[in-house]
Amino acid sequence: MPAHDVEQAEISSKKPAFERLISAATALFWTKGVRAVGVDEIATAAGISKPTLYRKFASKDDLVAYCADRMAQEEQRRLAEIAARHADSPLEHIRAIITLASDALADAQGFGWFASNLAVELREENHNAKAICLRQKAHLRQELLNAATAASLTAPGLLADGLLLLLEGGSSSWHTFECGSPTSRISAVADRLITAHYPAPDAV
Repeated sequence: MPAHDVEQAEISSKKPAFERLISAATALFWTKGVRAVGVDEIATAAGISKPTLYRKFASKDDLVAYCADRMAQEEQRRLAEIAARHADSPLEHIRAIITLASDALADAQGFGWFASNLAVELREENHNAKAICLRQKAHLRQELLNAATAASLTAPGLLADGLLLLLEGGSSSWHTFECGSPTSRISAVADRLITAHYPAPDAV
């Protein structure tokens, strides 16, 4: 969900209360950070009362974890669709993952990866939301590794790590460049990385 959807969450009274709550909370956590957002602000943005929020979630931490899990499930659904669509072309599978990630960063309008932001902000190792984010990152790396291995590229683990670092760096660059963010070149740089892992001609 693009980060600016917090405005839509505030005014969309046609959504069920629970969905308004999740939309508003996710957008606020994404754009402002977990620590900066209180339950009063979330309830107001969702158009519900504070007691209603607490009837659905015992604590803000539980709400954060639910939002993280919802986002992770959506990403896994999209990754599964990509894997099915490119089952016979592992190179295109990798490129499609990179395109998905690049487009998601563009939609985030400078707020970066939701999962990465949470993983950095939440210092508690036993926080449920942090664990969800770390598992999702591991899942993304495994998808890249599987595709690189299927494509018979050299050092597939190194390539998967390089692509993941590229995506994480793309997220960070939104915060460090006022204009002309290198994020716009993620796909081009990814292609260079992939090409560097092609087998040598005499090894084919």
